[in-house]
Amino acid sequence: MKMNKLFLGLGVISMAVLLNACGDDTVGTAPDITFDDGSEITLGDGVSSMAVTGTIVAEEKLDEVTVFRVTGSDETQIGNYTSFNAGAITTTDDLNYNFRIDVADITEDISIKIEAVDKEAQTATKSIDIKVSAVPALKPAFTAVIMGAQSSTLGSCLDANTGLIYKIAADEAKGHAADIDILYYYGSANMATLVAPNDGTVDGTSGDFTWTSSWSPKNATKFAESALDFSAVTASQVNAITGLTASKVTDLTVGETVVFETAAGKKGILTVTALTTGATGQITVSVKVQE
Repeated sequence: MKMNKLFLGLGVISMAVLLNACGDDTVGTAPDITFDDGSEITLGDGVSSMAVTGTIVAEEKLDEVTVFRVTGSDETQIGNYTSFNAGAITTTDDLNYNFRIDVADITEDISIKIEAVDKEAQTATKSIDIKVSAVPALKPAFTAVIMGAQSSTLGSCLDANTGLIYKIAADEAKGHAADIDILYYYGSANMATLVAPNDGTVDGTSGDFTWTSSWSPKNATKFAESALDFSAVTASQVNAITGLTASKVTDLTVGETVVFETAAGKKGILTVTALTTGATGQITVSVKVQE
């Protein structure tokens, strides 16, 4: 009987050791990392910084979170966190973590990689791509583009993409309606005026000119006067032009600068370099436009 009790006791101890050993081998779930913006972000025109945000859900408390900036094959650590009560990565219950990683000086496509390690040494890694919007280059400036007013013998219509000038007479301009972005006239009220083909003062709906009344299409170029330096303007500055609503700019003078966006979505800038007033006068402008 004593021998049986001894064997029974050894059996119970063995079973306990076996169960404990099995418990030690159990592997839990690694942390789960989620970015609020999915897997890719494309920055807007002119934007070079942003905050990468998201959550980490852990089955065990986190031990460490490391953040890397990845450019091509180069990987640079930009943050390492072991305390989560304040700062870039925070938690209120040690299982759900919120992160906000501020990233600056983004001038090319990069990725942000987050690596989370919990108290059981389980590791999770996830990345998000940040894309930089391509900035169209500027074509070489069109120099000394000359447009005549309504009674001039020069053409009054400009294709801003090529620099070609067309005359209203004999429907020359009408035959190139799809290409024409800007017209010029000198009015008694508006004085020296650059205008879109769809503006009422040239299509006969609200002015004396009916130049574009039968054109198809009537391109809807938008304009605004600008303080940009024409001679030093960059492709990025032109690409950042937004919010243009006017279909004409009036009372132009020598030295004045105008930005525009064509109906085809190309942005540009021009400056007035010479001007002779009146219906028989002419305007000279230099133009830079996106490729």
